[in-house]
Amino acid sequence: SIIKETRQEEYLRQAVRYIENNYADEITVSGIASHVGLDRSYLYSLFQRYLQITPKSYLTRYRMTKAGELLRTSLTIGEVAHSVGYSDPLLFSKAFKREKGKTPSNYRRDLEKNL
Repeated sequence: SIIKETRQEEYLRQAVRYIENNYADEITVSGIASHVGLDRSYLYSLFQRYLQITPKSYLTRYRMTKAGELLRTSLTIGEVAHSVGYSDPLLFSKAFKREKGKTPSNYRRDLEKNL
């Protein structure tokens, strides 16, 4: 039914908004689910159904997009890591490379070359 659809979309919107507002903190999928008032696996199924991505992947992708923007600034890689919710710069670098195909320092170097 259309009402159920709308409620599901509203839950999804709330979850996405929560990620956008809190990605800099060490948030988890469980934390997102409880914020929205949903079971973790139900949240997972909503993300899969509407966005074809897991909540964790969505969070990581969002963080790495923000990190890409921050790498244009003079922040150190460590500061960028902390700014997008990673306490460990090494874990951040690995996640960034997985998502963007290059390390944060190579990404920054390529940005500077293209200026």
